[in-house]
Amino acid sequence: MQTAAELNKEEPIKLQIIFDELTPPINMVAAVVYSDGEDYGIECQEIDIDSMLQLRSTLTLYNNDPETIHRESQALWEKRQKKAD
Repeated sequence: MQTAAELNKEEPIKLQIIFDELTPPINMVAAVVYSDGEDYGIECQEIDIDSMLQLRSTLTLYNNDPETIHRESQALWEKRQKKAD
């Protein structure tokens, strides 16, 4: 992710990803895990089911290996479920 805003690694950020006017936005809470100037690496910490499904659909559309997307999204969802329990 690239931004001119200065992000604090100690506080979670609310992130909304908008691809176009026709696609529903993807909303999540993320933690900054890497920074280098205006470049940031983030880790998703919370995501609602609608955003998760939209993210998976979008990644599958632009990826040649839908099975990888399925495995990664399933792992993310299971990690989220474990934290909720």
